[in-house]
Amino acid sequence: MAEQPKHVQPRHNQTLLGTTLICSALSTVLLVAAAYAGSVGAFLHVFLAVPLVIAGYTAGIMAAVLVLLVSLGVQFATAGGAAFLLYLAQIGLPGVCLVCALRHNVGWPRAVFYALLVGGTAVATLAIITAYMADSNVSALVANYIDAEMEQIHAVYNQAGIEGQQLKELVAVVEATASFLKRAYAGITIAALGLVYLVTVVVLYTVGRGRFTLPGIAFHNFKIAEPAIWILIGAGFSLLLPMVWLKIAALNVLTVLLPLYFIQGIAIVAFYFRKKAFSFLARLFAYTIVLVINPLPLIVTALGIFDLWFDFRKPRVKTT
Repeated sequence: MAEQPKHVQPRHNQTLLGTTLICSALSTVLLVAAAYAGSVGAFLHVFLAVPLVIAGYTAGIMAAVLVLLVSLGVQFATAGGAAFLLYLAQIGLPGVCLVCALRHNVGWPRAVFYALLVGGTAVATLAIITAYMADSNVSALVANYIDAEMEQIHAVYNQAGIEGQQLKELVAVVEATASFLKRAYAGITIAALGLVYLVTVVVLYTVGRGRFTLPGIAFHNFKIAEPAIWILIGAGFSLLLPMVWLKIAALNVLTVLLPLYFIQGIAIVAFYFRKKAFSFLARLFAYTIVLVINPLPLIVTALGIFDLWFDFRKPRVKTT
């Protein structure tokens, strides 16, 4: 049996071969579904690293590597060489990094950061090489891709027979979205990769409940390093300055930091759910409401931001 980290309580049937086969099959299903299931497939991309990380954390690095090789083969066979390289950069290398960090008892927040560093570097390198081979630059390639997607959306509107004021409003929304994506694509990429690795850790934690624990602090105690708040404030004020390059840089910084403070706000909410002993179903319902109903996401993000000054989770001493 592969060597287990001290957090894992292995079962007798948790062999390298068995874990590799199960996780390889799960990864194959996810990859095929993500390629052919349309809008549902886009959602499944968030879970693509889960089989690899579960195999690696519970059965060893060799299991993770074997699942990665199978997944790369499936990706190449179903989607071609470009998808093969993209999977390796976004999922494969960061997933192995995440497994290595967790198995060496690196706390899960730092492990996610290491995976993000590896994934971001790999994706940036791949983008630079692709732009060089196309005799262009990354920004131009991104802009061309976004323009092509927007043209498809316009075609869908025309085929649907939308016209008049409704068409103008929809076109305005599409153009505003395209403009934002062109300016903030770097921050959006980092935030999206971070979401994938964080979701992977959440699923790993859920699967391991009662069997093993993850290294690092409990989620309800999660807190971003305090100096980050000044970066957030500086980026916010930079949006008011006339320099275009500074505005773009600030927008990308905010695109990365605001989701982090939203996660910290969720951790604060989780702290009070735990304190009040809410049931699992009640928590699940509350988290769903927080995610989908405005302006709750903004309120939760504000909780995360102002936690620096108010320390919402600090024990309150009753004075009578």
